[in-house]
Amino acid sequence: MGRKQLWFLFLCNLVHWSGANGLVPLLPVYANRLGADPAVTGYFLAVVYLGLASGSVAAGWLSDRFQRRKGLYIAAGIANVLVNWLMGRATSVGQLTVLMTLSGFLIGMGLALLNILAGLFVERNERGRVFGILGMTGALGAFVGGLTVGPAADRWGYPHMLTLLALYYILWPVLGSFLQDKTVDPGQTAHPLTTQRGPGLGGAFYLLLLAHVVVTVSSFVSAMGKTLSMDGLGFASASISITTAISGAVSVPFRYLAGYLSDRLGRKGLMAFCYLAGAGGLVALSRSTLLWHFAFTAVLQTIPDTSISLGSALVTDLVPQKALARGMSFFNATGWLAGMLGFAATGQAIQLLGMSRALIVTAALPLIAIALLVPIRQRVHEEAT
Repeated sequence: MGRKQLWFLFLCNLVHWSGANGLVPLLPVYANRLGADPAVTGYFLAVVYLGLASGSVAAGWLSDRFQRRKGLYIAAGIANVLVNWLMGRATSVGQLTVLMTLSGFLIGMGLALLNILAGLFVERNERGRVFGILGMTGALGAFVGGLTVGPAADRWGYPHMLTLLALYYILWPVLGSFLQDKTVDPGQTAHPLTTQRGPGLGGAFYLLLLAHVVVTVSSFVSAMGKTLSMDGLGFASASISITTAISGAVSVPFRYLAGYLSDRLGRKGLMAFCYLAGAGGLVALSRSTLLWHFAFTAVLQTIPDTSISLGSALVTDLVPQKALARGMSFFNATGWLAGMLGFAATGQAIQLLGMSRALIVTAALPLIAIALLVPIRQRVHEEAT
């Protein structure tokens, strides 16, 4: 992959993740202030993540149909600026849900298009490193968003903060205009070693998807649990954001290192380690009461997120380039669908079991995800990229 393409993919991802990682931890608080209880808040976030998943799937379909990924990315960015401006004027949970779901659709589409472009341009021997570099944007975004979005909400209020976020998102279409696009020849044949099943993505790919869903559900339970726990203990929005910023700063080098090592040591073992750290984070969160406790658990929460970039690299290993747009969009979509399930289940679990018990029960999910990784046999796809 050329240096310029990697640089602008990095910056575009950073814009997405700094906005999202700054805003999402505060959404349960904002919904609560608009009159939502924990169960309604969980459903609200679930619908938003359904929008993210739908956008990811749409990106794969539109990418294959029109072969105009750059144009689609820029158009989605322009629309998202308007939607975020309107969100700052929402006066009810219902209005916020509709607008945030539409924004989620556009963000899901944008992130999936960036991953598809990365997969099309990356060379086989640099997949882990490139996706590790792009994965760093999630951690950097948590740092940037955590230091800015929460304090802005405390100082000027949520409506003004969302207006500022809309202005920030102007960077999305501007940076997107510098990306390179690539047309995939529909006549390309699949790699002979790739086992074709269903839509031609292979059984190993579906095991990876299932593991991704299971561990991501636990990550979103952890994220919502941290926010609601801190809000219940009286922490300000800025404090909630600061824990996100701390976790992002700590995890930046880990994400790059994990991607680099995965090219040399394999991806499955590193992904299993990330899943295990997530289980530990859930148990620790169930006992957290002080600010440094929540900061520590936030760091553990970011380690499972590293598995997303490792999983993206593994997708490029497992599926042929002809099916990459479909495979990558499905992989992105299942992560958002897992968020939908996680948020919907969290509100109900907290009301039924209490916060601590709900978190401890959820800690079993990453262990199930590890078991799902075991049967996957990595067959590296070797088509020219």
